[in-house]
Amino acid sequence: MDSQVSQIMGDITSMLAVIGFFAGVVLSLYFYFKARNRERLALIEKGMDATLLFPKKQPRTPMKSTSLMLKVGLFLIGLGIGVFAGFFVTISIPHSGPVGFFSMVLIFGGLGLIAGHLVSKKSTNNNPELNG
Repeated sequence: MDSQVSQIMGDITSMLAVIGFFAGVVLSLYFYFKARNRERLALIEKGMDATLLFPKKQPRTPMKSTSLMLKVGLFLIGLGIGVFAGFFVTISIPHSGPVGFFSMVLIFGGLGLIAGHLVSKKSTNNNPELNG
């Protein structure tokens, strides 16, 4: 009987947590849009243009987006090598469990990020027009 009561209480608690999460998201969005609307109305009342809130976006150059794609690609390659190495660590060391697997994924993912940074730094040093 006590296990049924604790099961029901656990279900109610988890349901309240999910409802609370979504209520928090909805309330956050509501207050964000309400504050943004008030700020725009205040600017309009003062006679200012509301376009001051929107900074002009700089057009992306093809080299910068290629650099981003290169960084993401190197990161994903690092994660793939980490999964591969983690698989061999969990096979070769019997008590490593998920710790060995996830540590290899994180180590090689970090190495992929470092490699992406170094390649990007090298390409910006060779092309001075990309520095701005």
